Amino acid sequence: MFLVTYIKKHNNTYTTLKRSLAKPLVNINMKIEIACPKCNWEPNSGSFWQCNCGHLWNTFETSGKCPKCSKIWADTQCLGPGYPGGCGAWSKHIDWYRNLDSEMRKKIEKILQGQPLTS
Repeated sequence: MFLVTYIKKHNNTYTTLKRSLAKPLVNINMKIEIACPKCNWEPNSGSFWQCNCGHLWNTFETSGKCPKCSKIWADTQCLGPGYPGGCGAWSKHIDWYRNLDSEMRKKIEKILQGQPLTS
């Protein structure tokens, strides 16, 4: 069966959803939280990062991959210190995700390494 994995954000909590070609979206009840591993600042829907190509986007909606130029950001900078609550430190992108199961962690790591996802 072919599965596509989605991460949906609602109120600073990310929920993993799986969709097969034969079935509608099914919530597998995994609550993924995203926060800076250094200062615990949590991004919201208004938090944006800028790629070297100039594109602004929420890096966690694409697992660190710029939707304009496809650059993969293995490290993510916490917004700040000018941004309320942020520390400005750099950390591995994967370390921002909390409550990942091993399957989802492997998928995000593959994206960060530029590898194609398989079901």
